[in-house]
Parts: sequence; structure tokens; C-alpha cells
Amino acid sequence: MLYNVEFYSNIVIEANSLEDAEVVAREQFHTAQDDIDKDDVSLTIKELKTIEDFYKYAYDWDTECLPYGSDGNKNIGEYFNA
Repeated sequence: MLYNVEFYSNIVIEANSLEDAEVVAREQFHTAQDDIDKDDVSLTIKELKTIEDFYKYAYDWDTECLPYGSDGNKNIGEYFNA
């Protein structure tokens, strides 16, 4: 089964303006991600029952992508064609 997962967490950054804050936050994303304990992240999980669910929730993914946690032998499109 496939699931779409959204991760939520908080960080504090220094920036000169609200616009700059977005730039700084995106630049620091991977550094912050490494510092956040996995138990300090909130998750929203949606089951992807149909290809329509996939297209609705899985932004910037396509059916050729391999889902995280898989054995790498089946792309997303193959899950819905099986």
C-alpha cells in the first residue's frame, strides 16, 4: 500500500525581513532537518488508494518514482497497475 506523508516541525531562524526569512529557511532546511529528532516531527498520513489520490496529494512526484521504504523493484505506477 502507498501513503502520502507530510512532515511538520518548527525551527527558529534569523532574517532581515519576512521575505528573507523564507529564503533563509529554505537554505537551512537540510541543516535543520538533521538537527530535528524524529520524535519531534508531526505527521499527516493519507492512504493513496487510487491513482487519483496519488495525483491529488503527492505533489512533484510522478508514476516513475520509487516510494521511500520500498525494495526498489516497483515504481509508483506499478502499484496502481497491479
